[in-house]
Amino acid sequence: MLAAGNRHSLREGRAVLHSLPIGYSIDAGNGIRDPRGMLGSRFGVDMHVATTDVAAARNLMLAVERCHLVVEAMAASPYAAGLSVLADDEADLGAAVVDMGAGTTTSAVFLGGRFAHSDGFALGGHHVTMDIARGLNTSVADAERIKHFMAVCWPVDRTNAT
Repeated sequence: MLAAGNRHSLREGRAVLHSLPIGYSIDAGNGIRDPRGMLGSRFGVDMHVATTDVAAARNLMLAVERCHLVVEAMAASPYAAGLSVLADDEADLGAAVVDMGAGTTTSAVFLGGRFAHSDGFALGGHHVTMDIARGLNTSVADAERIKHFMAVCWPVDRTNAT
C-alpha cells in the first residue's frame, strides 16, 4: 500500500525522500495508529510524502560520492532536525520544530508521534543579521555579535493575554 502511495504522489522530475504513514483507517474507523491484527473490508492509509527535485538530489549525492563516501539514504532536513531534538512524548503530544539556517528556515510538525508536515522558505539568519545592520546602521560583524548575544525567544503567556 505504501508503494502504491509513492507511485500516486510522484511527479515528473521529482524523487520521493519520505513516504511515512501518519494514520490508518479500517472501514469507518479513522485515526488508527497500528492496524496489525485488525479485521475489516476497507483499509486506508494517510501518508506524508516528501519529494525533492531529482537533479538537486543527484548533484548532492555526486558531491558526497566525490569525497569517497557512499550515500545510503537521504532524509529531509526538517525531519532529521525533529528526530534529533524531540523526545518521544513531545512528538506524541504534538510539536513543531523550526530550524533557522543562514539562508533558509525549515519547519517540521509532528502529531501523534508521526511526521505530519514540513515546509521551508528562503529567509534565514543571514537576513536577520542584515536587517539588524541596516536598522541600527552598524557593520555586519557588529550586527552578527548583537544577534548572537542579544537574541532572545520569549514564550507567550496566553493566560494573561489581552
